[in-house]
Amino acid sequence: DPNAPENLLSISNVPLKTLKLVENGLLTKASTGDSAAHTEFYVTHLWGSPYEQGKAHGQLLSDEIRAFFQETYKYLADELVGSLPGKLNIPEWFLDLAAEKGLDAALDWTYEATVDYVDPNFFEELRGVSDGSGVDYDLMRRVHSLPEATKGHCSMFGASDGATASGSLLQLRALDWDVDGPFRDNANVIIYHNDESEDD
Repeated sequence: DPNAPENLLSISNVPLKTLKLVENGLLTKASTGDSAAHTEFYVTHLWGSPYEQGKAHGQLLSDEIRAFFQETYKYLADELVGSLPGKLNIPEWFLDLAAEKGLDAALDWTYEATVDYVDPNFFEELRGVSDGSGVDYDLMRRVHSLPEATKGHCSMFGASDGATASGSLLQLRALDWDVDGPFRDNANVIIYHNDESEDD
């Protein structure tokens, strides 16, 4: 929103608070120190293979992950039932498929249509998150399929060449969603320490 208020919060120098340590993962919390401003968020460090990183993530935040996926699926189902085509930028074909066969079938179709274009490491990591948190893998996969079915736009950032230590591409994608759903309540900066990366 170009008319949103400017973020005037200063960069915090308050040390991260260590919350939990598991094999291949460390969970910390960042804060500005001003509890009234509600500016706390998780900073999660993950090591190992994609599956190991996912499992550690699931173990570190199992309650939060469980609540997020349950709340998000319910939110999406409620929004689709209300069929608010302009609000979520959901194409008509997806709404028709969801009405005819159900939300799960529509999300499964979206997964099948896009799986060949997604790095398999993503699904390995998701399997690890599922195993570490106890959240159903199919539920997680379905929720992750929804952005591919929408006509929404995401903010993107990339850096490469001289802008990164290794010269390889680093990319960030922010899912620009509305602020009414459960998305805004789950701030987490995840730092992946990949074995083969020089940019850890």
